[in-house]
Amino acid sequence: LGFKLFERSTRSISLTDAGVLFYQGVLETLQRFDETVRDARELSVSSTPAVTVGGNFANSKIRAIAETAAARAVAQALPFRIKPDLAFVLSDPLVADYIEPIDAILENRDDVLITFACSELYTLDREIVPLYRDPFAVFVASDQGYENGQSVKLTQLSSLNFIKPVTYSTYNARIEEVCNELGFEPALRPRYYGNMADMAEQCGDDEVMIVPASVAYRIPGPNVSGMVRVLPVEHNAFFEVVAVCRKSKSAEDAGRIAQACSLVRTVVRERFSDEAPS
Repeated sequence: LGFKLFERSTRSISLTDAGVLFYQGVLETLQRFDETVRDARELSVSSTPAVTVGGNFANSKIRAIAETAAARAVAQALPFRIKPDLAFVLSDPLVADYIEPIDAILENRDDVLITFACSELYTLDREIVPLYRDPFAVFVASDQGYENGQSVKLTQLSSLNFIKPVTYSTYNARIEEVCNELGFEPALRPRYYGNMADMAEQCGDDEVMIVPASVAYRIPGPNVSGMVRVLPVEHNAFFEVVAVCRKSKSAEDAGRIAQACSLVRTVVRERFSDEAPS
């Protein structure tokens, strides 16, 4: 450097006047460097096209897929970024921005929407990409004589009342469609809930609650107020999770959406290969 930074003695070490000046100057330079890097990063992000991915992020599995895809887009230096729509949590109708999946699709809220499929979904003029199947798990009162983890047929439970959440229409529609395919019309009881655990707590002795297996094992248990988890064995007793792509008149925009959807599917295949369609 050509000048002395420190004064040393047998008992102490201290900065020289030149050392103090040098330290203050370097500190200011590093601070400006950090600010410049931050500003440049923000500019880069703001100028990079974003593909929004929405979904029922109250389901931790779906949220993990979206967030992993977002990280992959950065790691692969794609010409766009994936932005999970974390405000879009389909669980509470009292939240101001609550919107049903079908409505969100029709209103083009997000570029890609991850949701449970039902027959109505396939009537929409949208590209729908299958992601994985999430088997049904059922909470039923232990007084009904079932053991936790026992395999059952949904038809064995057809005389009970099926809890119907007041939110998430595609979820409800799928359950009704499966029951109809099995030859019975489920008796439905509408129920408000803040989360799946709350809904399980509210189950009565004559009621059943169907949830995705990926969620069932996160609900405190195995017993929730005298409830047990049983597993339906019918071939159609599952939720099909899909990605719905927004329609775009711009070829460039459509290309980004398709590439983002493909990345989402790749994440599913790598993380949930046993459940992803071939």
